[in-house]
Amino acid sequence: MTQNEITKPSDLLDKRGALIQKGWARKPLLRYNRENIPVKWHRIKEWEHYTFIHKKKYALLVTAGDIGYFTLLGTQFLDISKKKADVVGGLSFFTRGKTQLPHNSMEGDTIVKGSGPFCIGLGGMNFAIKRFPDKRVFGIDYPMFKGLKARIVMHQDPKLDSMVVATPFKEDHHQFYYNHKLNLNPCKGWIKYDNQTINLNVKDSYWGLDWGKGVWPYKTHWLWGTAAGRVDGHDLWFNIGYGFGDLTTHTENMIFYDGVCHKTDKVTFHIDKKHPGSPWKFTSNDGRIELVLKPVILSPAFVDIGLIMTNTDTVWGFYSGHVILDNGKKIEIKNFLGHAEDISFRW
Repeated sequence: MTQNEITKPSDLLDKRGALIQKGWARKPLLRYNRENIPVKWHRIKEWEHYTFIHKKKYALLVTAGDIGYFTLLGTQFLDISKKKADVVGGLSFFTRGKTQLPHNSMEGDTIVKGSGPFCIGLGGMNFAIKRFPDKRVFGIDYPMFKGLKARIVMHQDPKLDSMVVATPFKEDHHQFYYNHKLNLNPCKGWIKYDNQTINLNVKDSYWGLDWGKGVWPYKTHWLWGTAAGRVDGHDLWFNIGYGFGDLTTHTENMIFYDGVCHKTDKVTFHIDKKHPGSPWKFTSNDGRIELVLKPVILSPAFVDIGLIMTNTDTVWGFYSGHVILDNGKKIEIKNFLGHAEDISFRW
């Protein structure tokens, strides 16, 4: 399969609102020129999702997603050792893209306030991220969520490769998905939650990003998985996924070894829906990704409010298996903490 690598900066969209370049990239080279999107406000989807991991024991997940009709603010705290997940969230209605999430995944500050006359279920949640060239500073206050408070410095080496895709949809040239993902970036700071304090340092804690902008079909489906760890003193993380868009020019399947991207082809998720909690398996057509994820925490969710529907099957657990780098080197993976998801949306 063709894997078109984007290597030159440009605007994301032409004057018609179609992608100028289609494919994958190692850096977010394309400028999200939202002013060229010709569709109505309720079709534009924008979000930021952050994950903080500490010692394979705890994870804090924070999401802000403005899908036009409303902005969803969600927070999760995972205790991996206890196989427990606490999840809260709420909605801020009729935001119409005015949440002002930055148009650049590497620049601009994110400030989100979960209060106001059109907010439901947020209980005063506030979080902010200030971006610098080589780091971000994250803070959250959410007293209604077991006293959650955190202050974290998120280090990032801009020279390292990351996962970037610019994906069109066959149905309509106005539809697209621009996505930037990171993992295994060191962080330090602290998290206070449920009368405990978790101290993070760069040797045992890291963060990840899922940043996206797009115009999606009303009905969509995707599968995504990622995990990170160290093998014989080397950093390794991977991103796998598919299920949406026109993938004739690229996939989002990539292996990152000491900060260098190794591009792979198609990956298939094998999920036994009849037996929740059974291992998820992942195979690739080129044999370079062969993995098994043993679930520890299951997070299924189904919400149908007529116009909006989501059917989510998400698992957190430990990956084992192998990946093969561009030079043919085979890397054995054992107990990498990560997640995988199978999600359908009507939005």
